Amino acid sequence: MKAARFSSFLLLAHFAWFLSHLPAFLSLNDLSFNPLMTGLACWYFLALHYFFWVLLALGFKNQGPKIFFSSLLSFYLILDFRLYLFQGVHLYEPIVLNSLFHPMANREFQISFATFIGIILIFIFLMFLHFVASKIQWIQLQLSYKKIFILSFLSILGIIATNLYYYIDPRIDAILLFKQFHLPIVVAPPENSKRPIRELIEIGEKENLKQSPNILLLAAESFRADYFTSTLFPKTKEWLKNFEKQCFVSPQHFSGGHTTDYGIFSLLYGVPATYYYRYQGEKKGPLTLKALAEKNYYLWGRSSSHLTGWNNARFIFSSFDDYQEILGDSIEEDDKKVLLEAKKFLETPSSLSTESIQSKFMFLFFNASHYPYHYPEEFEQHSTSLKKGFNPAKVALAPYLYRKHLNNRYKNALFYLDSLWSSLLKEIDLEKTVLLITGDHGESFWELGAASGHAKSNFVKSATQTPLWICGPQETIHFFKQNFSEIKTTHEDVLPALITSLSGQSSYPLSPQFMIAGHNYPEEGSKMAVVSRTDPAYEPLAFLVSHQKHIPYFPLQSLGKSSFSPLFFLDELAFK
Repeated sequence: MKAARFSSFLLLAHFAWFLSHLPAFLSLNDLSFNPLMTGLACWYFLALHYFFWVLLALGFKNQGPKIFFSSLLSFYLILDFRLYLFQGVHLYEPIVLNSLFHPMANREFQISFATFIGIILIFIFLMFLHFVASKIQWIQLQLSYKKIFILSFLSILGIIATNLYYYIDPRIDAILLFKQFHLPIVVAPPENSKRPIRELIEIGEKENLKQSPNILLLAAESFRADYFTSTLFPKTKEWLKNFEKQCFVSPQHFSGGHTTDYGIFSLLYGVPATYYYRYQGEKKGPLTLKALAEKNYYLWGRSSSHLTGWNNARFIFSSFDDYQEILGDSIEEDDKKVLLEAKKFLETPSSLSTESIQSKFMFLFFNASHYPYHYPEEFEQHSTSLKKGFNPAKVALAPYLYRKHLNNRYKNALFYLDSLWSSLLKEIDLEKTVLLITGDHGESFWELGAASGHAKSNFVKSATQTPLWICGPQETIHFFKQNFSEIKTTHEDVLPALITSLSGQSSYPLSPQFMIAGHNYPEEGSKMAVVSRTDPAYEPLAFLVSHQKHIPYFPLQSLGKSSFSPLFFLDELAFK
């Protein structure tokens, strides 16, 4: 390989760009400063960049293609790192690709035409910089492609071979492709114990239900637990206060995952979300809903989100007698239509298709609280510079500057949901209806220095915890207070426990831990977490999947430490 004119300007520019992002990079997981990891991360980033740069230089003789693809590489690195700072995921990860290419992607994320034009202009500007740098002679260095290639390759291989990704500092996950290139550690899976009891028992088949009240399940997108307050839900909370003695409130409730598909799956199926692909492959509906249908319940559902379209989730709703998704151009209007249809269904029992139906199971899913958060203008109670139709790219470019404004949009969306829910609650009778209020998962706003939203599998409390209120007949509420008042609850508890209470039983068997599935679990490189029910602290022990084995990752509150908390494990940890 011949010596090449190498732009020292480009090298310094890329290095300066990375250093400018170093403060944000260091705070991604709220870790203390680690000089070794910081140095390795910087070195790895530059080595990876110039490794690809040399490949491009060798692959093209003409200057034009070199400038184009070098600019494309720089452009991709910028977009990828900004996305990671904002959402905690890389551009190439399945959760991002599936979202971007989903038919309803623009309805959910509302990316404007101006955003696309801005992205193209940034790329053109980068090409201009690369062209200028290639023409200025005095900033060229005579460096050998061979030396650059070997140095970059050995640097990448050496850093990856240390497996520091697992055992020293998870923040290196921010670096592009590190997880994909690492040398996996293969260990034996944890020992098995009893299989989940929900999988072994056909719920509700042993005994007839002693009660058959209507069941109304209200679920909201990205609904974090600590935001279900009297400030954001004044009307709903006032209504609930009037029936306080007829309600159970979980002290700490968690979803089965931090994504919608896993959250709704664990809620309706009553099993850990780690079983998602098993049921998907069998196209098997929830045993919980099957049990209710056998007790003459009519299964009715409405959603303003395209739940069936994400991750091939249509199988989840296969047991419903009547399930529809309302997918117009305005999500806030679609939420209102969900409400109106629910009211109509409550008021017209004659619309049921058969006289043998005695009770109704209603599942309502509201989508206003999904990013970028939707509400009519009159519900803007919290001031924000991010008005309807705002450019999400500017938030991604400077996320910390817009944290408060983005958070206020979220609060306004919840305030809008309060107006919808409160008008529906006036229509129900808690002596004849069990009311369930929860969310599919939570939502983060950089509380721990981690990403916003809920896409990253870091299992922070704000992204995994969601409210759980259960109101209804005294016997049902007494059952939940007796069995769940002093422990953490999870989505997989809700319907199995409710059916158990309606059958007249007084106790409910519980596992000592429950699981939270990371996105794309159990694929290679995905994560899951195990949480103790009785420990008052929330310190999930996370595992990373490598060759279908589960490798200890880090307890959330012990990031950067070498010790792990001992836990007992369920059969699901060996699930393949």
